[in-house]
Amino acid sequence: MQKHPVTDACVIGLGASGGVIAAELAKAGLSVVGLEAGAHYKREVFEDHSEVHDELTYVRHGKLRWNQPEVLVYNDGPPLTFPLIARNIGVGGPLHWSCFSYRFHESDFQVQTRSGVPQGSNVANWPFSYADLEPYYDRAEYEFGVAGAAETNPFEARRQRPYPLPPLTRQRAGQVFTETATRLGYHPFSIPAAITTQPGYGGKSYRQPCTYCGYCTFYGCEQHAKGATLVVTLPEALATGHLDIRPRCLAAEITVDSAGQAQGVNYFDSDGKQHEQPAHIIVVCNNAAYVVRLLLLSRSTRFPKGLANNSGLVGKNLMFHASVFGYGTFDEDELDAIQGPQATVAFDDLNEDRPRQQHGQSFVRGAAISGGLPLPFTGGPLAFASALGTFMPLPAGVPSWGKAFKDFLARYYKRHFAVSALCEDLPVESNRIELDSTVTDDRGVPALKIIYADHSNTVAMQKFMRAKIEELLKAAGARHVVVTIPMIPGGAAAGHVMGTTRMGDDPKRSVVNQYCQSHEVPNLFIGGSSVFVTSSGVNPTLTIFALAYRTSEHIVKLWKEGAFN
Repeated sequence: MQKHPVTDACVIGLGASGGVIAAELAKAGLSVVGLEAGAHYKREVFEDHSEVHDELTYVRHGKLRWNQPEVLVYNDGPPLTFPLIARNIGVGGPLHWSCFSYRFHESDFQVQTRSGVPQGSNVANWPFSYADLEPYYDRAEYEFGVAGAAETNPFEARRQRPYPLPPLTRQRAGQVFTETATRLGYHPFSIPAAITTQPGYGGKSYRQPCTYCGYCTFYGCEQHAKGATLVVTLPEALATGHLDIRPRCLAAEITVDSAGQAQGVNYFDSDGKQHEQPAHIIVVCNNAAYVVRLLLLSRSTRFPKGLANNSGLVGKNLMFHASVFGYGTFDEDELDAIQGPQATVAFDDLNEDRPRQQHGQSFVRGAAISGGLPLPFTGGPLAFASALGTFMPLPAGVPSWGKAFKDFLARYYKRHFAVSALCEDLPVESNRIELDSTVTDDRGVPALKIIYADHSNTVAMQKFMRAKIEELLKAAGARHVVVTIPMIPGGAAAGHVMGTTRMGDDPKRSVVNQYCQSHEVPNLFIGGSSVFVTSSGVNPTLTIFALAYRTSEHIVKLWKEGAFN
């Protein structure tokens, strides 16, 4: 094993959280080693249209996704082995996200107080309020360039200033969705999206406005309009000379010293050679599922159940976003839903606790409803054809092969739009991630095992949202209306994995404190959505960015105070 000189900080995973934290520490003067399991794509790679719009490479073969085996046990069914979690991979992520950039609501941080604790759940309040995170939301929006229209969503939380960029243009599909939702009494608004709508945002000449090419989800961006750390945070960090990025390096174990402090990271390089990187501070940011795998693999005498896991909570309280998907086909002229980006229009009228308070439902919490989207939120006819008959049912009477199938694709590829509900998932301690005893990845490392069952609250919420989506599509005048609940946890397919190292003030009931610092290992920090206490009914990425800025600030403060010397 090759041993490297000690560094001030080692950041594992250079995506949404790691790409912010590594950059902030380097700019503060710390020496930082960044380990990333994926490749280090240069900006120029995504400027080649023939490269970035290659559907076979990006959609079918998942160039920017982690494609290792994972085991799923869903609702006590038989184990299924396949790449379940749509994890971004590569330096500078998230590279293939849809750029939905919501803030959480004020109530999302106080679900236990405001909504109660349904039987069988493990609902708790976050250890801080929305007001505590608001300055970091603001910074993330202005750093990454979020396009939106403030005060158009009557349910949004308070903010100190407007969005930095005007909202994206609504295509015809978004307009139909908006008009229909308004007639039904909802309050549609432009989805805030980390996609630039003006040239040279942030003084970066290479960031150009969105061209509405439609190739967003699962693709890189040739305009660098999408807010990825590759183009936002890491260039300045690399310019300091304090950041050493090591791509295609897979962290296998975090070691500890006799006092129980994290002392280094053992990892494999692209040739399979083993390395040891000592560090004063270790920050784990490699996705909410794979944070768990790394901690559980890092066993020692001090931590026999895995690093920072003497509480036994690492991997537990797993949350996805329970989804409901629907689409409608139309016989009018083209609706342009396929001309992206996918972040178009949504409404919040059925989010938080409004279904219970205003519609007499028995379940707590709710969902954001997004519409005007292409099926299944990706660009290109191959994605459309691949989804129909597999992930999304076809209309009754339409076969999944042959001439009639191809005629359906040709007719409705440009004459459809989708609607989705992103249902808030409750934390349940028995929903968890652990190591599988038989399945391994291509390096022989145990695969992760996902054990998850729908809570009755989720089942009731999905049933209600399904009826509302069907009502909306019929009111819009769709010829075919298809609404479905995924056969696997929908949030896994979206990469929305949360809660597996939840934060809190009590070390017996949480893994990290409010600054994402391990209760048990003070020089170990965890970035990303694994620290989430609740899942909210909106997308998680902007909250990941905001927490990363807050965590970075705290680490730098402790460093200056000499806490890690």
